[in-house]
Amino acid sequence: MTRRVLFVRDSTPVSPAHYLHRALEDEGADVYPIYIDRFRWSYQYGNRLPGLRSQWPDLYYQPSLGPLRRWGRFDLVLVSDWLRVPEKVLRLGKLSAFWAFDPELRPDSAFYDGRHRYRDLPPFDLIFNSQPTLGAWLKDDYPSSKVYTLPFAAPRHLYAGLHGARSRPSGFVGTLKAGKRLSFLRELERKVPGFYLPEDRLFTPWEYATEMSTLRASVNLSENHEVAIRAFEAVAAGCILVQDQVADLETLLGDELYRIGVVTFQEQDRAPEAIRTAVGRSASDPTVHDRIRALALRDHSYHARAREILRRSGLS
Repeated sequence: MTRRVLFVRDSTPVSPAHYLHRALEDEGADVYPIYIDRFRWSYQYGNRLPGLRSQWPDLYYQPSLGPLRRWGRFDLVLVSDWLRVPEKVLRLGKLSAFWAFDPELRPDSAFYDGRHRYRDLPPFDLIFNSQPTLGAWLKDDYPSSKVYTLPFAAPRHLYAGLHGARSRPSGFVGTLKAGKRLSFLRELERKVPGFYLPEDRLFTPWEYATEMSTLRASVNLSENHEVAIRAFEAVAAGCILVQDQVADLETLLGDELYRIGVVTFQEQDRAPEAIRTAVGRSASDPTVHDRIRALALRDHSYHARAREILRRSGLS
């Protein structure tokens, strides 16, 4: 069965859209990508002018419509987050879907807050939303769309082969941005023996996955009480995730993975205790890391997300 998918995606080479594109092809979809550099001055300028919010996408995509129409009708037009498309592009497919993979609840910022960013969407048949906290709002505002939860994920090809020794009891791998999380991590560095906090640098995807897999416990603090991508990457690396309590984390990860792969804390000063619990779990059951990784890659890889999109679109 040929599944023709027109994928309007961010051109960034390391992104959820890149990994989903790869997974869709692995799952047998014939993907026709439109790469949009949303950081281009022309794209940003047009979308920030209130009078051009509805007109600019038509102008931006107009040169591409001829070749797209010559390709014929697609089974699905899939649009990734942060990108605006005119209805004439959506009509190239039998179905249209919007993948809202990066929503946040930030009342202080109209730019980042999903309740503002997702206003005035064109009429998509399907909306896939990574944060259940926004699901009810999307259903109310877009009653003609079918809204489904599609959480973040991890790229299977980066994590499946990592089975090295876990030489570090706990730590954090990633970019150290100024703010409450950095202060929290610096405090743990002082209080928790052997806490690994690498120098601030931009890891390649392979370096990031490899460094993560050296940890027994991967520590995180949510920015805005969201279920972030780091949670899925940590368990895909086989780590026990230690983080603050966040609504929907257990629901999204699943009961079994949450039970063996997550330790939470309510107050930040209880994080060292949670880390000791996680490291103790690892010491008493060294096989727990392989079980965590297996469950994560079964249920939370981009391949699993690609299969869900195709299934919900009637293309599986």
